[in-house]
Amino acid sequence: MFAPPQVFRFPLKNYSRWIVLLFISNCLLFSSCVRRQKSDLFHYYQSFDELKGWVATPSTLSSEIIPHSGAFCIYTDEKNAYSSTFQIKFKDIDNKMPKKMKASVWCYTTSNLANAKLCLQIKNKDGEYKLWTELESKKVVSQAMKWTRLEITAEITKAIYFPDNEIALFVWNTAKDKVFLDDFALEVYQ
Repeated sequence: MFAPPQVFRFPLKNYSRWIVLLFISNCLLFSSCVRRQKSDLFHYYQSFDELKGWVATPSTLSSEIIPHSGAFCIYTDEKNAYSSTFQIKFKDIDNKMPKKMKASVWCYTTSNLANAKLCLQIKNKDGEYKLWTELESKKVVSQAMKWTRLEITAEITKAIYFPDNEIALFVWNTAKDKVFLDDFALEVYQ
């Protein structure tokens, strides 16, 4: 026999299930529309394929070896002890005091005698150091002729912070051997 079509009914005993289902779907809908808070990280990066933010185009720009990324890297040696320097004032990053900073670079040493220091410094407008922190490559690099990441972190205190204080990030080659550098990064955390 043929049964008559069922008509959709909203039974009272299932009413609580519908309320719960409607509540959950509304929560999901509204939570997807919430504006996310701004990131607490400011990130500056240099791979030497684009040179925005650096003091000058380095004469030590090189494609002599395979760079860590991109087509170019830079090097330091006996004649060029300092890499290009990234410089920026706190006020050019944000108007709030950061909590910490993390600096890093990829380093390629040409011998086991090579040594370079990743340096992060902060100076006031009178040239006085408020912060100097460094990491020697020989403490991290276990094998020459291989890319190794150097990284340092610094907590920023009220004694270090002033909007006009300038941050500088660079590498200082303290040996005679050539050291290649690529992918500098400075991360500033609020």
